[in-house]
Amino acid sequence: MPPKKRFINLFKESFPKLRPYLIGIQILLISVSPLFNPTYRVALAVPLLLTLFYLFFDIYNELVSRLNSIENHLKEPEPPTFGNFIGAETPIKEIIHSHLDANEDVSINILAITAQYSWKFIEDNIESFLERGNQRQKITVNLAITKPEILELWLQKKLMADAVRTLEGIGIFNSDHEEHFSQGRLKLNVYSYDNIPHWHGVLINENVLFLGRTRWRIKGENTELTVGQNIYRKFSKNDRFRGTDRINTFTNWLERYKLRDMELSKELATL
Repeated sequence: MPPKKRFINLFKESFPKLRPYLIGIQILLISVSPLFNPTYRVALAVPLLLTLFYLFFDIYNELVSRLNSIENHLKEPEPPTFGNFIGAETPIKEIIHSHLDANEDVSINILAITAQYSWKFIEDNIESFLERGNQRQKITVNLAITKPEILELWLQKKLMADAVRTLEGIGIFNSDHEEHFSQGRLKLNVYSYDNIPHWHGVLINENVLFLGRTRWRIKGENTELTVGQNIYRKFSKNDRFRGTDRINTFTNWLERYKLRDMELSKELATL
């Protein structure tokens, strides 16, 4: 870039920050101008008025922007919401694509019960993920899943079977992608824990969270736990829906489930 153009761009970027100082200097010069030549006051007043005009214009734009933000918040009091996991798949995929297309590494943290939907999402899309961008990005998947026997204790035989199928599918997945694992392009960590969480979800690059909740259908003594059929909400760091707090809580529980997996492994080893 030519030096002249670089200077102009730098001045444009710096001008808003320098404006208060320029106003102060101009006012000072106008105040002392009669000591030298009174006609200078008129000459100095013109740039002062222009500077003040742009300052008031910026203040006006800032106020309008804040009012629009308040109006949008009133119109949209909740974060983006999807009817179920299938409805959230497309935006999840788009966010992952955006990172891979920018040749950035991707981490996908999944806190699940059976992972019947989220793991299938990984299985169905991993090949296309690996083919995007410069094909040198690293993709890390951390999956925490409820132990099948816990679901059996809660009389959730269908979900128990779903969890077993997920774990079997992970074994096949590992065999099918040995080359990508050995190249370091793909990494998969699986953790098992022994409870049924109230909520679950998918966190992408520690920045965007798709959060779902579990619900019970209770008919007399018969109970059915629903997972991926319920709504999911999208949270981002620093959004106006306390996204940072949601993400930190999600990460906190995921870390605890990782430790629980280690604890359970040690207990099993002592039997």
